Formats: sequence, C-alpha cells, structure tokens
Amino acid sequence: MISHQVLGNLGNIHQLIVSLVQDLPVSEVNKRFHPDLSPMGWLLGRSVYLETYWLRERIAGDDDLTRRVRHIFGQPSSSAKETDLMVPPRDHLLNWALEIMDEHLSRLANPGMLPEHPWLKDDWIAGYLLQVHGQTYENMIAVLAARSQSR
Repeated sequence: MISHQVLGNLGNIHQLIVSLVQDLPVSEVNKRFHPDLSPMGWLLGRSVYLETYWLRERIAGDDDLTRRVRHIFGQPSSSAKETDLMVPPRDHLLNWALEIMDEHLSRLANPGMLPEHPWLKDDWIAGYLLQVHGQTYENMIAVLAARSQSR
C-alpha cells in the first residue's frame, strides 16, 4: 500500500495538470503554440498514458488500454501534426484522464488491487509517477508561456 501522503501528492499533481487543460478554450487544447512544444491535450494524454503503462502494463500485466492509445501517446514527443489530430477533443480527453487517474489512485490505495511487485515497495512507483507528472506540468507551463507570447 502506498502512503496516504504520497497518494495525496499524486492526486494533487493529477488535478494540477487536468486544471491546466480545463482552463483552456476548446479550440486551444490541441493547438501548437510553438513548433518545439506539444499541444496541451497531447501532454495530458501522454502523462495518463505513462501512468497507465507503468501501473497497468508493467505491474499488472494488462496492456489493453495502453495498446489502444499507444499510436497517439506512446512516443516521447508529439512532433507530427497527424498525431495532434488524433488527440480527442477536450471534454472527452478530460473525462478519460480523470476516470483513469481516479482508478489508479484507488488501485494504489487498496492492497490487493495490484499484484505484488517490487516497484510498489517504499512508495517507489508513486514517487516515480509524481516525477513524470511534474515534468508534464513543467512542459505545460512552457506551452502556456508560448501561448501568451503568441497573442
């Protein structure tokens, strides 16, 4: 079982990255504001994909969800306009992300919802996911800075 403090921190970073997408107009969620920066929607989707990859595919051995979205979010960065077009619209993306994040918090909080795995010891996987989401948050702030400069 992951400590309550670490679970709280993970829930907080989930909310931070989701709120950055929620606060954008629908027309700007999947828009590029700089050629070197992925759109906000892709960044959120990539962060959820990575969490799903580590918890479900690597720890639980279930690749169903990651396999279905790997063609969109499985690469380290989104540089292709074609990939941008595959990212779901804002509300669909947000519902998908929130549902998965809530499920993951539940799995991490309840013993037996994930199989025994060394990465679950000492809050290691949750700490790693905090770093992954923290990097996403930093990238999203860079996108928002580029957005403000493009106006």
